[in-house]
Amino acid sequence: MIDALKNKAQSALDSTMQVTNAVAEKTSDISNAFTAKVAEMKDSVLERVNATIAEINLLLPHLATMGFHLEDMTIEVGIPTKLSLSLLKVSDEQASVFEGLLKEHAEKTLFCSVVKLLWQATALANKITFKNVRFSGIQIDIGALPNARIKFLDTETKAN
Repeated sequence: MIDALKNKAQSALDSTMQVTNAVAEKTSDISNAFTAKVAEMKDSVLERVNATIAEINLLLPHLATMGFHLEDMTIEVGIPTKLSLSLLKVSDEQASVFEGLLKEHAEKTLFCSVVKLLWQATALANKITFKNVRFSGIQIDIGALPNARIKFLDTETKAN
């Protein structure tokens, strides 16, 4: 009888060890798969950020042509990663400048999106009239969807 109980206890212990080992192996597989997926996502994000930076680098020399000067650029690290360009308006340019850049770089999706945003925001800003305030620049945020914020500057108040 004691031997039968010992055998049942040993059998239960063996079964428990088999389940524990199977769970540990499955947990290890899941952990490895998760680690691999995170590394893949990190590489994918880095590739997208580098592709974005490449198109922004292509855009930067054309800012003056469009009447803007780069004041600053920031990268917001997060999900999603966002790049922002703060641009000062330095001159007024004709629509043909924007059209020419769009035609010349038609295959560059982000480049064209930013040029179109600048063109549309500039056109809108030029139609807005505030008393003692002038159109001073544009903030372009490049994330999942690029967007623009038109900036205006008080022309009457003098800083001390």
